[in-house]
Amino acid sequence: MHDKECDILTAMKRVYQSPVVNWLQDNDDDLTSQSSAYAYELLKRYPTKESIME
Repeated sequence: MHDKECDILTAMKRVYQSPVVNWLQDNDDDLTSQSSAYAYELLKRYPTKESIME
């Protein structure tokens, strides 16, 4: 919210529309064992599903 200067609803939409959510839910990726800072860096790199397609 702070980095993008947006409200909580917009921030949560960005998180749930990113591929990072799927990676966090995938037991094979083991992203949950990484730090929250690492997950946030991924979120900044891949903000939406559409950006991966580019």
